[in-house]
Order: sequence, then structure tokens, then C-alpha cells
Amino acid sequence: MWNNWLVQIVRDWLSVWHNLQLIHEQIMNCSWIKKRELIIKVKGAFMDQNLEFMARMPEEQLHVFVDTLIEKGGITETLSVSEDYKQYGKNYSKYWHRIEEEYRDFGSNTITSFFSGPNTYKEILEKVLKQCKVDFHPSDSVEAMEWLLLESIIKDMWEKLSQSERIALLSDLKNDVDNIDFNSIGGITSSMLIQVFRAGGFASYKITLIIVNAIAKTILGRGLSLAANASITRGLSVIVGPIGVILSALWSVYDIAGPAYRVIIPCTILIAAYRKMDSTNC
Repeated sequence: MWNNWLVQIVRDWLSVWHNLQLIHEQIMNCSWIKKRELIIKVKGAFMDQNLEFMARMPEEQLHVFVDTLIEKGGITETLSVSEDYKQYGKNYSKYWHRIEEEYRDFGSNTITSFFSGPNTYKEILEKVLKQCKVDFHPSDSVEAMEWLLLESIIKDMWEKLSQSERIALLSDLKNDVDNIDFNSIGGITSSMLIQVFRAGGFASYKITLIIVNAIAKTILGRGLSLAANASITRGLSVIVGPIGVILSALWSVYDIAGPAYRVIIPCTILIAAYRKMDSTNC
């Protein structure tokens, strides 16, 4: 019995070793781009569970994410020359593993990630929070950290609105909120908007959609072209400008600092916003 068990283990290890040798031979006999593709396919078995939902997002939202990744990545990105990109084009869900790998590579140390794999999404999210000076606790969940990131943008945006713009904004959102008593919060403050955002529902969805639109317009010069996009965001157009100013300030700082943060900051904000939109189910 023990002999059979030992023989089976040896056979399994020999099979694994043989497969690794074949992969190594393929890697050594191709160009550096091909090598990267093969390495990514090997790593593909270890995709981040916190990013699995992205493969289910509408292609247009993935389009904004991919274009942001390519645009901000500049000459250092390799996604646009990959075989998956050439083969599947705008069918992003078919090669989300490759898109994720590109994003995570930007958020990792190049040398160490080559041997041990890229940073996890949570590790990249923590980097972004630190760079954006958002307080968090390492034990916080990914969703909690993402909320802190989005709320920091909302708070900064609020500070750039005039009193009349704040009133107009809350008046528009008030029609979509049933469980918040605006009169009990006291004064026109950012806590009102944060409470609306945290409450979920259609009002929260609208705020998140505005953030996504602002990123797309700031970086790509266009917003989402969702069928209901114009009607949903018309009443909230007052906050597009302030959010654009905030994001532009972030981009200008990190464009100077180097390619990594100018990629992972907008892309991480998009991931956080997409998860919020996905969970809202509007």
C-alpha cells in the first residue's frame, strides 16, 4: 500500500517537472514579449479573488479601465502589444486575466514580482490610500478601504462647491433617498453627501457614476456612453468640474513621480467605483 502511494507521488512530481521543463523551453525560445505572455499564463492560475468581479463588468466600463491603463502607462505598458489584446480587442472579459496582470505589475516592484508574483490588489489599494493620504487600518476589508478612497474624493469635491451648488446637489439626490432625514443632520455639510453615498441605492449609484465619468473625461476626453447616462447625471453635472480638478491635481503630481502611481491611482479608483456600482444593482 505504501509502495503504491509513494510511486504515485513520484509519478505526479515527474509529470509536474516535465511540464515545467516544456514551459521553460518555450520561454527561452521566444521573444521577450512572448516570454512575458507565457509567464502571465503560468501566473494566471493565481488571479486575485478581489478582482474577479471585474470580468463580469460591462465591456464599456472595462474599455474605460483598459484605455486608462494604456494611456497612463505610456511607453512602459505592454498590454497593447500583447497577443490577447490583438486577438480579442474590445472583448475585454475574454482576457481579463491579462489586463489584471498588467495593472498588478504596475503596482508591484518589477524585480521581486518577476520571481514571487505581483502584489495583491489589497496591497496596491493600501499603497494608493497612503499616497492619497487617506487614513485606514490594515485589518480593514477591501470594500471598507475602497469606500474610504471614494469618500475622500467626495469630501475633496464638496470643499470646492459653492453653497448654492451644495444645495442644488443635495436637492437632486434627495429625490432618490428614502431613509435619510436631511433636516436631522444639521447644516449643509459633507457628512450629508457621505451619508447619502453610504446609504446605497440609486443616489449612491449616481454619485459613483459621476466619479467614473470624471476619470474618463479627465484622462480620455470622453465619458461613459451608457443609454441612461445623460439623464442620470444631468442633475449632478455641478460636481463634474470639481472632481475633474481634484483628479487632474492627482495626475499632475504622480505624472512627475513616475509611471506606477499615475497608473494605479486612477485604475484603483475605477475598480473601487465599479465594485460599488456592481453591488448597487441599479
